[in-house]
Amino acid sequence: MTATRAPQSRPARPAFGTPLTDRQVQVIAGFARGHTSRQIGNRLDIGWQTVDDHRKNISAATGMASRAAIVNFAYEHGYLDGLPPEYRAPVLLKPAYLDVLELMALGLGDAAIARALFVSLGAVKSRVKILLRKLEVQERQHAVAIGWQQGLLGRRSQAREAA
Repeated sequence: MTATRAPQSRPARPAFGTPLTDRQVQVIAGFARGHTSRQIGNRLDIGWQTVDDHRKNISAATGMASRAAIVNFAYEHGYLDGLPPEYRAPVLLKPAYLDVLELMALGLGDAAIARALFVSLGAVKSRVKILLRKLEVQERQHAVAIGWQQGLLGRRSQAREAA
């Protein structure tokens, strides 16, 4: 006679608007540093699959799908206020690159950015490549974090525009 096991159910995803847990904020901080799921898992002593599960739960709680949008959300809502800024020489960006950075922070992909800016897809891909190089990053979510840290995005950029 063999014993049957009851199927294990996964916990339900958190509802939209659910506050983020400390562990989820740690995962987002890893995204903000440009780390991969595997690197974040190694730093937090969890598996990379668990990091991906956290990302899915973060997406459900925030309504943000991309890592760049999640990082932007976390900065906007103060979750990353305690994250020390990374040293980077100040970067001055032309308006065309700032526009791309702002739309990346909203989670838009290249095609959606091109439609929003009324430019070609090739122009957006070129601007993204140059933007990442200027910010000395390899990932969009890392670019968003550096944008916040340098005042190119968010509260400080809004204050700069008002001045």
